[in-house]
Amino acid sequence: MRFISTGSLGARALSLVFASCASSAAGPAGEVAERPPQRSAAPAQAAVEKPLSAYERRWASACTEPGALGRCPAPFDRPGVFFDAKGNDQYTPPALCGVVEQTTDRATSAALEPKRKALRACVRGAEHGAWVDVVSDGSRPANASPGLPPRVASCVAKVVQGALPSTGPSSVKRVVVLSLDSARDGTATLSNESVSAMISAHADEVGACYDAALAVWPGLRGRMAPSVVVWFDGSVAFVRTQESSLDNPALECCINTAVRSWQFGPPEDGNIAIVSLPFVLGPQQP
Repeated sequence: MRFISTGSLGARALSLVFASCASSAAGPAGEVAERPPQRSAAPAQAAVEKPLSAYERRWASACTEPGALGRCPAPFDRPGVFFDAKGNDQYTPPALCGVVEQTTDRATSAALEPKRKALRACVRGAEHGAWVDVVSDGSRPANASPGLPPRVASCVAKVVQGALPSTGPSSVKRVVVLSLDSARDGTATLSNESVSAMISAHADEVGACYDAALAVWPGLRGRMAPSVVVWFDGSVAFVRTQESSLDNPALECCINTAVRSWQFGPPEDGNIAIVSLPFVLGPQQP
């Protein structure tokens, strides 16, 4: 019997064993490199490499679509000054997708503070987590959350540019104004129970990926840990392989794609959650 289980998450500890799962998953996520080596020894006289299996062709196509590799959820894809229009304190954004260091600029935040009421009026009616990305000197058009009316972006840009007049290249700032109306300090993001329940509900999808990979590479086993960015509304904004001992990009891509379609409950602190989901695939060592 084969097993699929989750490893330890430290503070977000999860412990779950999956057995005999079967289903399917679809959608782009992650990167597929060269085809992993065949696990069974090839005959000495075989000089021509085996063609890709249907499984490999499917996931190689899904995971190399333009924009899938290295994509981070906007507006946290690069450093900037983040300002919550509805909060009372300086907003500290999470470190996502390798953008470890976000800009902390107290002078810019202090200049925006008197304009909070005006910015709040600009984003009135916008859903939780909506954002507008502007450059303080107006050198590029404001960029905003999908579905946000253009008038909101224009309003925010006008207020920011008025609060931060340009006095030279060093004064130009990238400012992201967010609408976070329910963020609560000191509250957990996603509970262990909610994450564990989500994994249980989708165990068949992970099992389907593993079953398909076993058909191509018998005896395949190992551990992988996708890093999952859960958006304000509980949707998965980004998935990438944080670590893996599988040496099998196609299987990693299949699992990441399944996770990409999951819908978590909204993080309880009103912010973004970053969760690591370690899966142990195959019988565990004694």
